[in-house]
Amino acid sequence: AAPGGQMSVTAWVENYPGVPGASGQDLANAMLAGAKAAGATFLQAQVTGLHLTGSPKIVETTRGAYTAGAVVLAMGAAPRKLALPEAERFLGRGLSYCATCDGAFYRGKDVCIVGGGNTALEDALYLSNSCRTVHLIHRRDQFRASKVIVESVLSRENIQIHYDSVVQQIQGENTVESVEIKNRKTGESSVIPCQGIFIAVGLVAKNQLFSPA
Repeated sequence: AAPGGQMSVTAWVENYPGVPGASGQDLANAMLAGAKAAGATFLQAQVTGLHLTGSPKIVETTRGAYTAGAVVLAMGAAPRKLALPEAERFLGRGLSYCATCDGAFYRGKDVCIVGGGNTALEDALYLSNSCRTVHLIHRRDQFRASKVIVESVLSRENIQIHYDSVVQQIQGENTVESVEIKNRKTGESSVIPCQGIFIAVGLVAKNQLFSPA
């Protein structure tokens, strides 16, 4: 796996101290190189078990067991899935949870983004640079993103915003062809022709190892 977690798939980072601006992947690689230069060692393996109550702590992995006086849990998160029955069928066929990973496939096309936070609006700005039209679908009447990002989105002519709206259905034969949305206040439904839909509705912590049995 690439270093950096969620940062490695972030198009641009401009608020890290001492760095005027860099892609998420470049910043992650620079951090990795710096840590190695300082003497840190790295091992890529799947954690299969944890024993944290005793001393030393024990971490069981697919490449053996390791002991330590302390263990820092930084397991990251995964995108929250769209709660529609057809979402899995269209995954990789027009539906994506990562605009920076898959945005290049939709150059010159019409796409939808679902969400209203920083990630959704950053995705909208990123895709608006190469897509013909970006439809931003948000279930509320105002965004939760930072003011500067909201102002940037509102200034882009090819970003169309659909407030108070939720996705009712994704339509298409083998790939995404359109998205049906419904206005939560008026009850009115409409169909947006598009070739892609990107979901940015939050993250779910990867804490399965600590979930109750």
